[in-house]
Amino acid sequence: GGLEPYSKYPGRNCYSGHGATEVPPGLVSDSMTLQQCRDACTADDMCTAITTVAASSPGPGHCWLRTEVSIDECLTDTPYDTWVSSTAPSPKPSPVTTPSPPGPAPSKPWTVCESMGQCSTSLTKSWSVRPAELGPLVGDLSSLPTVGAHMYDAVHDRWQSSPPSFKGVQVTLRIIANFMHQLLSEDPFGTGFMTVPWVDFGSEGTTVVINQRQLAFVVANVLMGNTIAGVENGLSAALSRCSAGDASHNTFVYSLFSLLAVLSQELNGGDGSLLAGARPQAADDSWRERLRSSSLSAVDVCTVEGAPFAMSSACGKPEFMGGSAGGQRAEYQALTDIAGAVVGGGAQLCEIANSQDESLVQFYPETLAFAFFRGGGAMLPSPWTLLGARRYMKDLSGGTSANPPYRNMCGMLPDTDWLNEAILETSKSVQISGPDHAWSGPMAPSSFVAVASFAWWIPEPNGCEFDAARNNNCEAQRKYYDDDIRRWYQAYEPTMYDSVVHTAFRSTVRSIGTGPWGAGVWWGDSQMYFLKVWLATSLVGNVSLDYYSYSHFVENPGNQCFVRGGDACRKCLQEGQMDWMIFPDRCGSLSAQDMITKFRGQPARVLYDALGKVGAPPAQVFDTLGGAALGRSDASVGIQTSYNLFNQPAVIGRSVLPAARRGFGIALQHTSCEQAGLAPIYSNASCAEAGRALGLGVAVLSVPLEGDQCQVADASRSAVCTTETHVVHDARFEQVTGRPCNRANLENIDREDVCKMAALTLRFNAGSIEIDASVPLDLRTCFFERPSGVLLLGAPPADERVIRLCLSRPTHSFKRQPLCTGFEYTALSGRCALYRSSVEGSVLREGSVCIGRGSEQ
Repeated sequence: GGLEPYSKYPGRNCYSGHGATEVPPGLVSDSMTLQQCRDACTADDMCTAITTVAASSPGPGHCWLRTEVSIDECLTDTPYDTWVSSTAPSPKPSPVTTPSPPGPAPSKPWTVCESMGQCSTSLTKSWSVRPAELGPLVGDLSSLPTVGAHMYDAVHDRWQSSPPSFKGVQVTLRIIANFMHQLLSEDPFGTGFMTVPWVDFGSEGTTVVINQRQLAFVVANVLMGNTIAGVENGLSAALSRCSAGDASHNTFVYSLFSLLAVLSQELNGGDGSLLAGARPQAADDSWRERLRSSSLSAVDVCTVEGAPFAMSSACGKPEFMGGSAGGQRAEYQALTDIAGAVVGGGAQLCEIANSQDESLVQFYPETLAFAFFRGGGAMLPSPWTLLGARRYMKDLSGGTSANPPYRNMCGMLPDTDWLNEAILETSKSVQISGPDHAWSGPMAPSSFVAVASFAWWIPEPNGCEFDAARNNNCEAQRKYYDDDIRRWYQAYEPTMYDSVVHTAFRSTVRSIGTGPWGAGVWWGDSQMYFLKVWLATSLVGNVSLDYYSYSHFVENPGNQCFVRGGDACRKCLQEGQMDWMIFPDRCGSLSAQDMITKFRGQPARVLYDALGKVGAPPAQVFDTLGGAALGRSDASVGIQTSYNLFNQPAVIGRSVLPAARRGFGIALQHTSCEQAGLAPIYSNASCAEAGRALGLGVAVLSVPLEGDQCQVADASRSAVCTTETHVVHDARFEQVTGRPCNRANLENIDREDVCKMAALTLRFNAGSIEIDASVPLDLRTCFFERPSGVLLLGAPPADERVIRLCLSRPTHSFKRQPLCTGFEYTALSGRCALYRSSVEGSVLREGSVCIGRGSEQ
């Protein structure tokens, strides 16, 4: 044993193009000891050296296999060590020429890579106009050549009349103009006055590492109309596109001016901190290799409370988008941009919107400015990362409200003082592995990571209706978890990026902050996405997850309440004023914290396998996975042949049920309710009642060849049954006088929400409902009392003045009634939904019946 046969070269990083040839697969493990790494090399006939991450302890780490090592050509002063076998053959002699020494680091360093591993200092383009010639044209910024007067005048007049303050200084347009004039006279890249580094982020693996002064130089050029010869860059195209729009959509001007305003005060002649924009390589299945070796890592569920821009979180960390009081963000926490195909989405980089991705680029103008490195006038593709990104304008938050002044918008531009006084000022020295040299510089410990979830509605356009999707009630929402894990891993795993930024990535990203990624305006299942994000973050390793939960997120508001579960979910919906759209009876019982308790510390494979067994709604994902926590032990699943209910003995095929109450029982596994002499349960409400009575986790699940029926929500999927022999599948409302509903061949209503819907449909003018809690649920009846005009839910008296409201099976097929205006009752989910004017004409779901307001249906 031992590493004696290997010679250690501290700080040397050897790889293809830099003194070594990689032995496939290159990286053999991210969790090997030095001895294990050496053994892996010894077992490979090609291997003659290993490269590892320098570490102060002998614990496990990364291991790369190498051969044909020429140690003098390897990178020096890096956080890696290379160990060369003493039995390695001597490198082939070089031609008898005097080798050129490695190129010195430029005095103004920068690094660009046009694709994975293709980095060079010769990747430059020429400006159309010499920047210094534009300096005198800046003037006092009374006009801007790239923004029309119809739009710019309002920005100019507002800034001129009330300049925003930053660190005690009113940053006037004159200050910004002087800063731009100064920048345009400089050569910040050291490339001569007519060229600028440029690559196109249209290619995977593209990387651009520059400093703040260099980016400000680019912005000043573009604002003054300078372009790259022969290339339509994305930033110039955005200015042209946005300037042609509505005059009020001018936030992009404030955004770029705010960037220059803050840097004019911070740089003081210096270069500022580094910014590393990077696009990862193509997504692959390398994440699968870590399912068994990785454990489910630490996760903080941060319940966010309070008004936008003054929020607090239960986990004690600032709101991840900066919406906490004071506007701070947590250091070393990456901000997740819930993106689509491009960074900035449908707002086209122009304006604040009511969605996160569209607004973020305005508050993080460095990301907007990096659109310069995109050809064809396009926007930056996702996934895409900007290490060192900061927020330059205030009043941004993940939480919002439908009430003024927020009006569901993601962020606001204040009337005065919109610069972010709480902007991150700390930095950390990071190393950049350039093509000819390694160099280091300061970088803000803050990052922006744009990543899109998988759009389940593309492969299944008819897989879910809108109201069902908002309520986590579609099977299609629970599929495609491999695609989402792959995308998250691609965006956050450092080795998916060019090695130029590996060290910087690991140094600045220690935690990941996110809201309902996947469950925003792409309408995913918020519970399923929490689990997918937690799993994928655990596969990345050495990084924790900060998951923020909102009562009214800027996208798909209210849906994230489901992550809180039970009473906390219902309270969340009420506080967010979303209980009219997101149904409280869909809250389920278990929360994200219950899932953490169940799975944390286990191999990632355990949760991954569980995701594949979630099954279809209506049971929420957490309740399905946590069935054992609701009264069953995993040891009994699939083998128990009888149940003991209410301390009563059980018999084969049918449980003995207590008298004087509605009867529920559980058929033996692989036995139907009919075979047990009972009736199946189809209604979600009745199923939930059965679950409470039996003390079990239950759900309406799909039964092959028989449709959806109530079952035990575990692997046994035993049928849950009722002693009632008639179960309503779908119904309409009717009124009965002088006799019970069942004597009119109708069904009794014992639920508050359905009772209210029946009263409205049948035009009974009842402002509220009185509930007699002393009457057991199964004995309650919905009735209207004349002449008092009171709607009640209880035991009606034998009085002709009482009108019972009942349910009746329709005589027509819903397929002949394809549109619904008014109410829709779906017995399979046990819900009657009010269709408002904004969704009038919605197509009915299968298994439901339209109850038109005042109609004969």
